[in-house]
Amino acid sequence: SVHRCAPNPFSEMFVTTVSYPVTVDGTLMGVSAVDVPVTELIQLAHSSSLGSRSYTFMMDNNGYVMFHPQLRPIDPVTKQTKPNYNNVDILELEVPQNQQLMRSSMINCDNIDAHKLDILFATEDVQRVYRQTNTYYAECIQDALFTVGMAVASGDEKRIRPRKPIDYGSVEMSWFEGPNWRMHPQWRYCLVNDTDALSTPEESFAVYVKQMRVTGKLPKLCEPRRALVDRFLFDMKVTNGLTNSWDVSWKKNRRNQIHLVFFSTPSGMIKFWNELPNGLSNTDPNWIESVTTPVPKSTPQSIPTQQSSSYSHYVLDENRRSSEDRYFRRAVRMRNHIVVDVNLKTKLWYSSEAASAYGNPENVSLLMTASKALYVDGALIGVAGMEFTVDSFAKTLSKMGCGPQDDRRWCLLLDEHAYVVYSSLKNTRYGNVFSTNSDERKGNLLGRWFGTINRITERTMSLLLKNNFYTE
Repeated sequence: SVHRCAPNPFSEMFVTTVSYPVTVDGTLMGVSAVDVPVTELIQLAHSSSLGSRSYTFMMDNNGYVMFHPQLRPIDPVTKQTKPNYNNVDILELEVPQNQQLMRSSMINCDNIDAHKLDILFATEDVQRVYRQTNTYYAECIQDALFTVGMAVASGDEKRIRPRKPIDYGSVEMSWFEGPNWRMHPQWRYCLVNDTDALSTPEESFAVYVKQMRVTGKLPKLCEPRRALVDRFLFDMKVTNGLTNSWDVSWKKNRRNQIHLVFFSTPSGMIKFWNELPNGLSNTDPNWIESVTTPVPKSTPQSIPTQQSSSYSHYVLDENRRSSEDRYFRRAVRMRNHIVVDVNLKTKLWYSSEAASAYGNPENVSLLMTASKALYVDGALIGVAGMEFTVDSFAKTLSKMGCGPQDDRRWCLLLDEHAYVVYSSLKNTRYGNVFSTNSDERKGNLLGRWFGTINRITERTMSLLLKNNFYTE
C-alpha cells in the first residue's frame, strides 16, 4: 500500500510499506516492515534514461498504480491527498483504445509481443491533453505482487550518448560556478548524508564534484545514480559557455523587453539568465512595506483594487523540475513548433508612469513565454525558452496589422488547445488577471478557452473543429 508520512516536521513524502512475517521454528512471532519512499522506487527506472515522452510506472496485481506521471494524488487547491488516491486503476491513467489488452499484458508481464497502443496524456491541470502512441513493456518483480511497466512513445527511440565516458578527474569546478544553474530539487543524484541536511541540492552536489576532482572516481554515495549523474555532468560541460554567451548578447534582448532566457535538459539541469528590460522593475514602485499590511501609495481609478507587490520568477519560483514541468512536456509534444504561453502568475512594473500597449495607464505588463524542444539527429538535447513582456509582443503584432489600436479587426492568437495567448481588444487590462472582482476577471481574455468567450467564438470554434484545425 502507498500512504503519506512525515519523516520530519519540515517535509512529507509518499511511501510504500514492505512487510514480511517473522517466524521462529514455525511459530509466528510478528511482522517486520519498512517504509520505502516512492521517489526511491521511481529513480530505479529513471525518466532521464528514457525518451522525452516515455515513462515508467508501477502497479500491483489488481491494477492499482503505485507511481505514474499522470497520478496526481494531491489536490492542487486544498493541498491534501485526494480520496482513494492509492486505489487508482491503470486504465484511469492510460486511457488506451484496447483497455482489456492493456490491463492483461501489464499484470501478466506479457512481453512476447510488445503491444503498441494509442493513449491520451494530460498535463498537470488536465487542461491540455495530447495523443501519443506507446509501445508497452512489463516486468514482474520476483517474489512480489508488483509489475514495473515501461511506455516508450513513438519517436523516442534515440538518445544522446557522449563519445567518451565521463573522466571524473577532469570535471571542472568552473562548470558549477555562479547562481545561474539549478538541478531537479526532488531527484536524488547522490545519496544524502547528515552534512547535506542544511544545504541546497546544488551546494551538496558541488561537494561531491570536489571529491571527483581529488580521487578521479565517482563518490560512493553517487554510485547508485551513476547514469543520472553522468548525464548531468555531461550537460553541465557542454553548456558551460551558455551563460557567458547570453550575457554578451543581452543588450539586444533588453531592448526587445526579453526578461529571461533558459535551457533545460532531461537530466534535470536548468541554466538561465535574466536581466530587467530598460525601464522595468520586478517590484511595485507604488508599494509601501509597513509593519502590518502593505498598502499602496495610491490607487489610480484605472487599476483594479487587487494589487500585489510580489514577483514570481519563472524558473526559480515556478519551474524548477525541468523535464517534469508543463512547459517542457508541452514543447516535446509540439515537436518542430515554438510553444507560446502567457504567464498569468506574475508581472513586471514600469519604473515611471507608462501606458500599456493597449493604451491603459496601468504601469505594468504581463509576461509571456516561448519555448522549443531541440533535437540532434532525432535525439532530444533539451528545451530552450525565453520570457518577455506582453507589451513587446503586442508591438510586434502591430507591425503585422494586429495591434491593439486597430479598430478594424479583432486578432486572436490561439495555442494548440485553443487557449487565448494574445488578444488585440483595446479593453484588455493586465490588472484584471489579478483582480478579486469576478466581472473584471471575466473581461480578461488572456488564458481563456476560445470556445467559451461568447456566441461568436463558440460558432467559430465549431468551424475550426469542422475544418480540422483542432480535434476533439
